[in-house]
Amino acid sequence: MYFPVRTQMMNAPSREVFQATPWHSDPTINMAKGAFMGFAARSLSNMLVNKALLHKPGYHLVWAAFGCYFGYKVLEFKKQQLEDVEKLRDKLVMRRMMRQAQH
Repeated sequence: MYFPVRTQMMNAPSREVFQATPWHSDPTINMAKGAFMGFAARSLSNMLVNKALLHKPGYHLVWAAFGCYFGYKVLEFKKQQLEDVEKLRDKLVMRRMMRQAQH
């Protein structure tokens, strides 16, 4: 039987690797990336409709704030996925240990 979830799970980085790379675990960097993407999205939408690049700058701030929120939530989601993978790994290791103890 083929279980793609288990295959993906085994290729996931461990908690130590995730924490050793600061650009993955720093919420400030992810929020800055999100703010830039929000600002860029609003600027691009202004460019596409032939308006001034900073037309109604308040909207740029709103889009940047949404981008910050999104960047922070992406980091939380990644951490939650990593915790779930760690739980599954522990469960599989325990099963393997029980199986080997029986033989």
